[in-house]
Amino acid sequence: MKGVVLIAAGHFYYGQWAQNLCLSIKYNDMFLPVSLAWKGRGLETINTKFFDKVIELTDEQTHRNGVEDFLKPKTCLWDITPYEETIFIDADVILFQNKPLSELLKTLDCDFTIGCRNEDNLEEGKELQWATNEEIIEKYGSGTLYHLSSEFIYFRKSKTKEFFELVKKIYNDPEITYKRFNGGIADELAFQLAMKVMDMKPHKVPFLPFYWEHFEKKNARVSQIKDYYGYSMGGVMNRDESVQIYNGLAHFYANQYKAHPFLAKHKRSFLPMRQNL
Repeated sequence: MKGVVLIAAGHFYYGQWAQNLCLSIKYNDMFLPVSLAWKGRGLETINTKFFDKVIELTDEQTHRNGVEDFLKPKTCLWDITPYEETIFIDADVILFQNKPLSELLKTLDCDFTIGCRNEDNLEEGKELQWATNEEIIEKYGSGTLYHLSSEFIYFRKSKTKEFFELVKKIYNDPEITYKRFNGGIADELAFQLAMKVMDMKPHKVPFLPFYWEHFEKKNARVSQIKDYYGYSMGGVMNRDESVQIYNGLAHFYANQYKAHPFLAKHKRSFLPMRQNL
């Protein structure tokens, strides 16, 4: 079975955004199942009836070295998913109208892929996002490292257990110095390094199914970005125009299901560890 997994761990805003995303998925793909994995206050303010399955995350999936860590669940997706083919999407994404994920699935003839902005040759010395070239080369070797965006992950469960076990191992201890994110390690670094060790790559580069203004570095209206499947509110702060786009989509989908529309929030306003990002 094919299905979508969303995560709402920690603050209740993630549950609210996950509900918005779920409604946008269901509007475009009525019969595509959507599961919500949660921990903390994730279910506090939402109506779980919109999800096909609700899964409580374990302490092992939400703690790193004994400390609560709500980025870790992405590395545990193989263990969490109830589906043979899984799409994971960050909760702060919302789909555009008439952009069914089933159409995207048809283009993914692979066992694993992940959002990818570009690729870097480690020997060229270009500054990397999460660690230094020198330390990665010393521990993991030279060659290519992919600049990933883990807001989208696809995998076939029957083919990827070994890979996700390695992702979890590296996440717990990458054995190199890393740039801290949200108080810990970025999950994308663990995926990058595991892909390097196992000589894996995204099915195409670049691969960005969702429009993220911070990366595109241009302001755009929905009518100008129709080639994307959805709109990402990633990052810590968003322009008023971006908030209006997201909120407009959230209102539209909520109206279709007579649900409460949950609005965008700047992450700096409720996540203390993102104040300096």
